Amino acid sequence: EWVAHQITEAFPWDKAPHYLIRDRDRIYGGVVARRLRAMGIRDKPTAPAAPWQNGFAERLIGSIRRECVDHIIVLGEAHLRRILRSYADYYKRVRTHRSLDKDAPVCRLVQRTGVISSRAILGGSPSIRSDLVFGTHNTRQDLEAARRAGEMVHINVLGLATIAQDVTPNLARATIASVSVLGALHATPAVKAALADRTR
Repeated sequence: EWVAHQITEAFPWDKAPHYLIRDRDRIYGGVVARRLRAMGIRDKPTAPAAPWQNGFAERLIGSIRRECVDHIIVLGEAHLRRILRSYADYYKRVRTHRSLDKDAPVCRLVQRTGVISSRAILGGSPSIRSDLVFGTHNTRQDLEAARRAGEMVHINVLGLATIAQDVTPNLARATIASVSVLGALHATPAVKAALADRTR
C-alpha cells in the first residue's frame, strides 16, 4: 500500500510515464498493480529469476547520463528524443565496448590502411571527443568562398544555426552537404526546403 501511495505522489495523474520497469520484489503487490493500471502505466517486471536484467538497465541509463545528457542542455521533449536517437546510433555503431573486445554492437570491418578522420556526433559532445559548436552563422560570402574552393560545408551545431537570409536555395544546395542541429535552424523557408533531404 505504501508503494502504491509513493507512485501516486511521484507521478501526478496527468504526468505519469507509459511504463514502469521494475524487479519482482514482493512490495509490488496487487495494490500496486491496480494503481498502475488505473494511472495508465504499463507494468513491465523483469523476467523471473533474472536479477541481472535490472543491472543492465541501470548500466545503460548511467551511460546515457554520463556520456550524453549531462553535457547537453535539453530544450524540450522533441529535442531530447533527437539527442537520444543520435546517441543510440552512436552507441550501436561507433562506441567501443570492452565486453565486445573493443568493438561496437554493429560490427565493423578491420581496416589495415586508410585515413583516420573525426566527425562531430551529438553536436560534438565532449565525451565523444570532438569540438562542441554552440552556434554558427553562415553568410552568403562564406558559402560563396566554399563554392569557389570546391568545398562542402557540414553544419553540426548544438544551439542556434543561422543561414543568412540572402543565401539562395541553389547556393545552399551547392555548398551545404549536411545539417545536424540539436536546437534551432534559422533560414528562409526556401533554403530549409532545399536542404530538407540533408537535414537530420
